Amino acid sequence: DYKQSIEIENLSLEIRKNQKRTDASVTCYISLGKSYLAIGKFDQAISNAQTALKLSLENKTQKKTLNCHQLLSKIYKSIGDLEKAFVHLEKYVSINERLTFEQQKLKNQIKNKLLLNQKDLFEETLSELSSSVKYAERIQLAMLQPTKKLSKFLPQSFILFKPHSIVSGEF
Repeated sequence: DYKQSIEIENLSLEIRKNQKRTDASVTCYISLGKSYLAIGKFDQAISNAQTALKLSLENKTQKKTLNCHQLLSKIYKSIGDLEKAFVHLEKYVSINERLTFEQQKLKNQIKNKLLLNQKDLFEETLSELSSSVKYAERIQLAMLQPTKKLSKFLPQSFILFKPHSIVSGEF
């Protein structure tokens, strides 16, 4: 029942006003505007929607401003004032495009930060791996006897040590 809903929304609005919670008051005004629109009380719907718009502009709450323009567009369309409906629809579209662009920009910034973090982690891991491989090379070279000593004891011998990259797996 819309009449009961309006009573509850008005009570909620009074509480929000007493608490000086302007943002929450805007939500109540928007709700009241929608309820009055639903029951065909267009003057009250416009009044509440315009109050919500004024407060949302003062508080610079773009999402609520967007909702106000959408509601005003619906109300004016319902009463046949297509010029005002179109004005509010244009404002709605403009704000929506700006918000969408800002959201996409934020998402791109987050993706870039994630990629930079992954790059740093990859470079750190690569550096640690390279250090480990170089240390393994030093160990292998230290274990190989110098060829002069080996040829002194085994003159017909040789060492074939050709690692694939830095260290040999067949040692």
